[in-house]
Amino acid sequence: MARISTAYALYSGDMTWNAKTQTLIAEASDINFHAPYQLYDDAADVGVWVRSHRTQKLMPFNLAKITKDAEGDIQFWTFECWSRGGVLATLKIFND
Repeated sequence: MARISTAYALYSGDMTWNAKTQTLIAEASDINFHAPYQLYDDAADVGVWVRSHRTQKLMPFNLAKITKDAEGDIQFWTFECWSRGGVLATLKIFND
């Protein structure tokens, strides 16, 4: 599985970290987010890549859920970064 080379990475330094819930939080306009994209060239997984502002490590966050309001407008996207032990972190991007 190879990372799609044209996929851009979001930067964790532009997000808020909640250590208690292990969640990154951002507003779409603050991080130039438009929509999830295909993460790997040979898999259907969609999500986003996030580069750590501390380690510079690039991590995939898979789309887990899209939350919509009563009119069907997207309120926020929820992404999860997984390891063999389970979810390492969650990312919530609010549609502003």
